[in-house]
Amino acid sequence: MSMKTKRYSFLILFCSALTLLFFQSFSVRFLPDANIASAQTTRTFNTPTTVDSSAYALHPHAAIDDNSYIYVTYEDYKDSADCIYFMKSTNNGASFGSGAKVESASRWYPRIARNNAQDAYVIHTVLTSSTYYALGFKSTHPGGPYAFSKKLDAADKGIDGASVVIQQDIAVENVSGIDNVCVVTGDNKEGGPGNFHIYSFSSSNEGTSWTGPTAVSDNPHARYPAIAVKKSGESHVYVAWVYIGNSIQFDYSTDGGVTWQADTTVSGTGTVQEQRPGLAASKVGSDWVFCVWCAASSGIKNVYFDYSRDGGVTWHYTADDKRIASDGYAGYDQDQASIAVQPGTTHLYAAWRDTRDNHIYFQEATYVDETTGFRWGIDTNGNGIVESGEAGADLRVSDTASGSEEDPTVVASSTGEVYVVWRDTGSSIKCARYGAAPVGSGAPSAPSSLSAAAGDGVITLDWADNTEADFSYYNIYRAITRGAWGAAATATSSVSQYTDTSVTNGTCYWYVVTAVDTGGNESGYSSDTHATPNADDTTAPSAPTGLSAAAGNGEVSLSWTAPGDADLSSYHVYRSIVSGNYYYYVDSVAAPITFYLNTGLTNGITYYYVVTAIDTSNNESSDSNEASAAPTAGYGSGTGTAPGSAPGAGEGFGPGGGCFIATACYGSALSEEVRVLSIFRDRCLLGNSLGRAFVSGYYRVSPPVAEFISEKPLVRFLVRIQLRPWIKVADFLMRG
Repeated sequence: MSMKTKRYSFLILFCSALTLLFFQSFSVRFLPDANIASAQTTRTFNTPTTVDSSAYALHPHAAIDDNSYIYVTYEDYKDSADCIYFMKSTNNGASFGSGAKVESASRWYPRIARNNAQDAYVIHTVLTSSTYYALGFKSTHPGGPYAFSKKLDAADKGIDGASVVIQQDIAVENVSGIDNVCVVTGDNKEGGPGNFHIYSFSSSNEGTSWTGPTAVSDNPHARYPAIAVKKSGESHVYVAWVYIGNSIQFDYSTDGGVTWQADTTVSGTGTVQEQRPGLAASKVGSDWVFCVWCAASSGIKNVYFDYSRDGGVTWHYTADDKRIASDGYAGYDQDQASIAVQPGTTHLYAAWRDTRDNHIYFQEATYVDETTGFRWGIDTNGNGIVESGEAGADLRVSDTASGSEEDPTVVASSTGEVYVVWRDTGSSIKCARYGAAPVGSGAPSAPSSLSAAAGDGVITLDWADNTEADFSYYNIYRAITRGAWGAAATATSSVSQYTDTSVTNGTCYWYVVTAVDTGGNESGYSSDTHATPNADDTTAPSAPTGLSAAAGNGEVSLSWTAPGDADLSSYHVYRSIVSGNYYYYVDSVAAPITFYLNTGLTNGITYYYVVTAIDTSNNESSDSNEASAAPTAGYGSGTGTAPGSAPGAGEGFGPGGGCFIATACYGSALSEEVRVLSIFRDRCLLGNSLGRAFVSGYYRVSPPVAEFISEKPLVRFLVRIQLRPWIKVADFLMRG
C-alpha cells in the first residue's frame, strides 16, 4: 500500500472515529442515565440513636475524631435553667454516655470542636448583668470535669440587652503538638440592633490564654459566622458569614486567627436571602474550602454550595451552578445547612432542615473534574463515587412521622464514618449513622515511593509495601502518554515489585500503581514514574530548571532553563490541577526552544506545570520544579513573562493544545475551528476511556498526515468540508 493511500485511509478512519465519539458524547449528555440505585442495595441511615431524651434539649452541635468518637454538646432546660450539656459515644453512635453539665444557668447556643487526643473544646453564650459574652471550656476527659473556663472577651465587649445573643463557632488545629484554638463571634459590641461585626479570638496554647477580639469583618450587619480548619498543622483558619442577609462573605487567616485578609464574596447579588452557612476545609494537594448555605430568591428556597481550591482566594461556581438539592424539591429547602468533608479527601457530606416535611435531609458529593466540579447525590452502590445516575438524589435522615426537626450537624472522620446529629420532634437530641458500612473506609491507601529502572527491553518497578490488614493485590497501569492510564490495569502483582518485559527499546513508558483490598475497593493512583528501555544509551538527561509560569486571559506562558546535556531533542510539558501529582501530557517543544504558551484554559483555575527533557535516545529526565498560575480575565491575552509563543505552541493534540489536522486545514492553531475542537477534546473526549484512547492514537499518527494535508490545497479543502459538521456539533454540545 502506498504512503498516499495510507494517509487517505487514516483520514477515513479519523472521520469515522469522530462520528462514534460525537455520538457517545451526545448520548452521555442528552439520553437518560441508567438508574444505578435500582440495581443496588440502597445506602441509608440507621435507626437514630437518642443522645438525650429530655423534652427541653435545644441547639445541638457535634464533632468527631479519627477514632470515630462522637462528641455532642447542646442546651437543655431540664434543670429549670438554660444549661450546657455534653455527651460522647465511643461505639459508632450506638449509645452515648451519661454526659456532663458544662455550665449552669443562662447559657445558650453551644459549639464544639475536638482534637485526636480526645480533648474537647466548647464555646457558648453567657448572659451576665444584661451583657452577653462568649465563654470557652476545655475537657481533657470528655464527659468528665472541664479543665478550664475562660471568658474570651476580657474587655466585656458583649452584646447589650437581653433580646439578642452572640452567634459563634469554634475550630481546633494541632500545630507542632499544641492545639491552636480559634473562635469567631457575631458581636454588636458597638451597640445598635443591626450593628453586628465578626470578631475572632485565638489561642496558641490550648486555651490557657487568648488574643482578641480581632476584627474579621468591619462591615456591619455581619452575622452567623462559621469556621473551619484543614487539620494539616498549617494554622490556616477559614470563616464564612452572612452579610445583610443577601450574600455569603468569606475571609481567611494563615496565623491561627491573629490576622485576617480582605473579605471575598462567595455568593449573592443583593436579592438572594442567604441563611447561615456551613463551612469545611481539607488539604488534598491544594487548599480546598467548601461552603454550603440555604437561600430564598423570589420565594423559592433551596440549598446552595460553592468551593475553592486555593484557600478561598477564588470560588468556583457561578450563581446558576450552586444549587445542590433536587430540582423536584425546589421551593422547600430551608435554613440550617451543615457540611463536612472526609479529612484528607474531597468527599463531601451535607445535611439541612427541609420544610417540605420539616425533616432533616442529606446528600454527599464527589469531585469529578475541573469542568464538572462536584456531583451531589447519594452513593447508593457504595463505591465511593456519586455517579451521574445517582446525581440529585437525597435521603431523609430521620423516620419520625411528624417532622419537627432542626439544627442538623453532619460530621465525618478520616476513616469514612459519617453521622448526622439533630434536634428531633419532642426536643430530644438524635444521632444517625450513614450506611451499613463506613463510606470509603474500605478503600486502601494509595501506594507510595514508586520508582522505575530501565534496562535492555525491560523496566523494573518498585514501591513501598501496603501494610493494611485487608490488602489483596496491586494494579499496575502503564501509558505512553503521561496521565492516560485508561480504565483497565496493565498488570497485577501480589508483591510491591513488578518487571515489565513487554516494552520496546527507545520508547518512554509511564506508570502508576493502585492497591486493592479483599472487598475489591481500589485506592487512588500513586505518584507517577517513568523509564525508557534501551540497549545502548539508558542515561536520562538532567531535568530543566527555573520553570516559571505567568497567567494571561485563558492562557499560561511558561519558560525554563535548558539542562547542559548535549543530546537534547525536545521537552515535554505536563499539567495538573493538583499540586505535586496527577500530571498529564500537554504538548512537546523542540529543543533548543525553552518557552511555551498553553492556551484554551479556564479563568480562575490554578494550573500546575512541570517540564521534562528528552534526549535523542528518547530517555526522559525527571520533572523540573513545579510552577503554577491561574488565568484570569483581568489580564490581557498574551501577557506573562515568556517572550512569546513557541513555534507550533498549542498545535499538538495533548490537553490544552490544538489539533494537527485541523491546524493544517485552517492554517493556524489560533483559528476558531481549532479552538472548538480543542475544547471539545478537553471537556468531552478526555473524560472517558474511549475518548482518551482516541486522543492517544491520534497524537501518534496524525503529524505526518497533517504534513501531507498542508502540502495539498485540494485535500485541505476536502478535509475542511468533512470537519465542518463535526465542529458545529461540538460547539452545540458544549453550549447546550
